[in-house]
Amino acid sequence: MNETNFPWSTWRTIANAQTMICVAGGALAMLTPGLLIRMLGGTPSPSGTLFARAFGVGLQQVALVHHFLRTTKEPGAVRAVAKANLVEDAILAVVAARAIKRGTFGAPAWLLVGVFAGEVALNAWLLRQFQEEPLPAR
Repeated sequence: MNETNFPWSTWRTIANAQTMICVAGGALAMLTPGLLIRMLGGTPSPSGTLFARAFGVGLQQVALVHHFLRTTKEPGAVRAVAKANLVEDAILAVVAARAIKRGTFGAPAWLLVGVFAGEVALNAWLLRQFQEEPLPAR
């Protein structure tokens, strides 16, 4: 495990940035869902508004996890958060790309796909930093 070599200040910076980004994005989705949908090239609807707000609540949850774990020095906690984020953001990238392809969102939503892909790359990097050492052979 890389726990003695990993710059914990980097983890703290990443966790703090994730907290701020998720709080801001979540607030945008919850408080102004129509604006967010229009920014992505979509047309607001009652169901779209509801789902945008639900997405915003999910972002607030992600923000809280990062906020409370920002000072951890437990490699297993970082691995757990990175794995969860990687899966979440990979799924969101696919969902957003499909929404563009189907015409639900317009071309501006490719920025969203890029953000999710960047999150996948960041979390894959974090997982490499905290790889578990293989168990010794018996």
